Amino acid sequence: MKKVLSFVMVLVCILTLNACNNEGNEQQERISDKQQEPSDTMKKDSYTVTANEAKGAYTYKEMCELPADELLDLFIQNGLIISDELKQSFTEEELQSLFKDNFVLWHTGECLMDYTMYIDLAEQTKIIYESIVKQ
Repeated sequence: MKKVLSFVMVLVCILTLNACNNEGNEQQERISDKQQEPSDTMKKDSYTVTANEAKGAYTYKEMCELPADELLDLFIQNGLIISDELKQSFTEEELQSLFKDNFVLWHTGECLMDYTMYIDLAEQTKIIYESIVKQ
């Protein structure tokens, strides 16, 4: 009886591990599919921007002097993605102001706010900043 019970438990463990492994593979495939976007070109609403188009176009000081709407637009044109949650939480003007006010930290990838949508925005900002700033 103990052998049968042991066999059943081992079988259940194997089936459970197999199911978990398959589920993990499916999740990994879904993540890979989402991440596969063209690296040369990013499509936005009514325009297409080449990733290197703005490279070297601005210094940090020039970016800081841009009005809030132009600064945010510059980053959006170069691939910044604003989450739906942020879009629902703020008006367009508030988003522009938020981005401008936090740019001093976000361009380094730092974020004082402990919330995923802000941290993600800071990380994206750093990557885009590094690709478009004049050295």
